[in-house]
Amino acid sequence: MRGRGVGVTNGVKFLVAGLGLIIIYLALGIGAYWGAISASGSVNPIVTAYSEESKENRIGYEGNDSESDKEQRENRDLAAQEAMAVWAKWMFLAGVSQAFLSAAALFMLFKDFRQNRLSAESQLRAYLTVECKGIVAADESDNGQIIFEIKNWGQTPAYNVTSAMNIAFSSTPIDYNPNSFRNHLVFDDRKDSLGPGQSRHGFGFLHEMDLDLQVELRDKMTAIIQWGVVNYSDVFGISHETQFCFYLWGEVLDENSVRRGKYWNSAS
Repeated sequence: MRGRGVGVTNGVKFLVAGLGLIIIYLALGIGAYWGAISASGSVNPIVTAYSEESKENRIGYEGNDSESDKEQRENRDLAAQEAMAVWAKWMFLAGVSQAFLSAAALFMLFKDFRQNRLSAESQLRAYLTVECKGIVAADESDNGQIIFEIKNWGQTPAYNVTSAMNIAFSSTPIDYNPNSFRNHLVFDDRKDSLGPGQSRHGFGFLHEMDLDLQVELRDKMTAIIQWGVVNYSDVFGISHETQFCFYLWGEVLDENSVRRGKYWNSAS
């Protein structure tokens, strides 16, 4: 329904623009016509009617008649030239006006088409988001894995999906800004596609889950920071990047204890 409405709107704009140009052109043409009549009337060319009687009375004056006819022809030519000059002036103004109006109409239509295309791409393209799923034990040792999920919430597939992340520790996790540490990202070698509604998981290893760290996490003296990026391309060939930054602390480091940091969270 939305696409049909856009088509009707553009059709109306074409019709209005065309009618406007026709009306302007006709108005200028009529003005040019009356201008030509006015110019030709100002010369007052003399037109002589030749009758049989006038011809008889004009015998013997052929030389004068020839001069008079020549003068009349010159007057008529002058009137025609002035009329054409006025006509050409008005036609030039009409042409210039039509060119400007046509250019303005085309520019507005181009902007509308571009906006409609961007709007359609924005509605149809892939949107990848990242959610942290907490920490799970990897083995019987003190090591663990911090899991995150990448999901496509868009209406079309995402291609060349890659991810990179890193882990840090901070006593003020909400204010942690990873921007200065972008070069420290660890990239996942996978590159795949995600259709609408599909997801995949990534993880990072925690190698320092000793007793002291666990106590600090439990008492919320230190938080685990998980941050990174997801890069992908949509069906229109445009590249996008989603940034994420989560922190975890407390007695239970599961999905429910995950919080987002103030910085480095975006979906684009």
